[in-house]
Amino acid sequence: MRFNNLDKIDLCELNPIRVYEYHDLISSTSDRVRELFQDFFVSDSGGGGRDGGGGGSCGDYFPCLVAAGEQTAGRGRNGKSWWSGEGGLMMSLGLELGAKYFPIRRELLPDFSPLVGGIIISILKNYLLSSNLVELRYPNDVYVNNKKIAGILIESPVPNFAIIGIGINVNNSIQNAPAEISQRLTTILDLTGKKTDLRKILQQFIAEFFNYCKAIPVS
Repeated sequence: MRFNNLDKIDLCELNPIRVYEYHDLISSTSDRVRELFQDFFVSDSGGGGRDGGGGGSCGDYFPCLVAAGEQTAGRGRNGKSWWSGEGGLMMSLGLELGAKYFPIRRELLPDFSPLVGGIIISILKNYLLSSNLVELRYPNDVYVNNKKIAGILIESPVPNFAIIGIGINVNNSIQNAPAEISQRLTTILDLTGKKTDLRKILQQFIAEFFNYCKAIPVS
């Protein structure tokens, strides 16, 4: 069984994602989503705007998803770096604010981070022992037994769009983490001694995330 089979996912498995990219190694999945925004908004003629400037519509490209097996320049809140060892699940969603699939206004984005954390917690509990203490450290970190296992970073590079960056320590190990942070982290592999199917976790997250969004009243 391949535990990192993220390159084999079909779009039909990630509904309503319209564009999906997987990279074995990337500087930052969120930076790649920023590039996709740039490609969409800036046309050769210098146009731009909500509907792209170069033709097409937002629905042709968004929501988009970029995932990676390893990051070299992952980041967290307040400019802090995020360790992204090989085997972790790093992903970033590109979303149009106020769209039917994501009816959130820009000013409400800071309050959305703990909700994403709650989705991650519900997924982690499927893989960890019930004796493990899984909790959200407000506003954007998930801890297991007082050690960090996941983080969330929400950004809005242009007024009508948002990026939700997520890092989950899955099949990476703190044995390979920098010494100065290894004692503060944990991973599913370290907690269970078993590797986990990254594809399954990704699919579960996308399904639960957009099911939650469907229940949000459109303002």
